Amino acid sequence: MLHVMTYVAPSSIHGLGVFTAAPVAKGTLIWTFEEYFDRRYDEAQFQALHPVIHEYFKVYGYRDKHDGFYYMTVDNDRFTNHSETPNTCVDSLGNCYALKDIACNEELTADYREFYTDLEQLGPFMSNELNNEMMSKINTEVNYAAS
Repeated sequence: MLHVMTYVAPSSIHGLGVFTAAPVAKGTLIWTFEEYFDRRYDEAQFQALHPVIHEYFKVYGYRDKHDGFYYMTVDNDRFTNHSETPNTCVDSLGNCYALKDIACNEELTADYREFYTDLEQLGPFMSNELNNEMMSKINTEVNYAAS
C-alpha cells in the first residue's frame, strides 16, 4: 500500500506512471505490503488463477526474489515504472523508501532488479510498443470474457 499521495498520468518513461501529489522527503516510507489491501499468492495459489490473470500479472504484478511470492498491488503502485536511476529503493523485506527528496508531480521509479524474480520477462515491458501490444491482448480477452 502506498503511504504517500499519488496520481496516475502519462509517463515519459513508459505508458502510464505514478506521480507524487506532494513532496516526499528522502528516507520516507513509500510502500509496504498491506495484507488486507494488496494481493500475495504462493506458487499453488498463483497457478490456480485464471490464465487471463496470469497475463495481467505480466504487466502489473511480479514474483518477489526475496520470498518467492507473487504480488499484485491494487493502488497506483502498479504503475511504478522501471528506471536504471530510480528515486526509490526496496529493502529485503519488500518495503520501498525514497532514495532522495522527490518533488511534487515527480514520477516514482524503481529498479525492478531489486525485487523482480523473472528478469527475462522485463525486456518486453520496458518498451511502449510491446506493452501496448500486451495491454491490447489483455483488454481483448477481458472484453471477450465479459460478453
